[in-house]
Amino acid sequence: MKRVSLIFIAILFLISSMASVFAKDITRPPVVLKKVETVYPIEAQKQGIEGRVVLKVFVSEKGEVRNIEIVESSGHDSLDQAAIDSVKRWRFIPADVNGKKCASDTEITVVFMLKS
Repeated sequence: MKRVSLIFIAILFLISSMASVFAKDITRPPVVLKKVETVYPIEAQKQGIEGRVVLKVFVSEKGEVRNIEIVESSGHDSLDQAAIDSVKRWRFIPADVNGKKCASDTEITVVFMLKS
């Protein structure tokens, strides 16, 4: 039997072209403070399903995740939901505009890949 492991890749696209921020003159985009590992759904593993989920994450001025939208689905509900379930528990250092914390949104990509 294949040894299965999850390669979890979360890429924060913090480049201004990739992240939309509500403040005009952002000094620093949100930065991940705490990640919660994504659980690879067992049924997806058994079926050999892999995928990539791109999420738009709204981060409050307190660094909490307030809303998540799927920008690009993996095509599999279980992978999409697993990505959402973990990212909603992440914490951030909020975006900064000239020394003041502000709410913003950013994109996070979660990749599900089987390895043997």
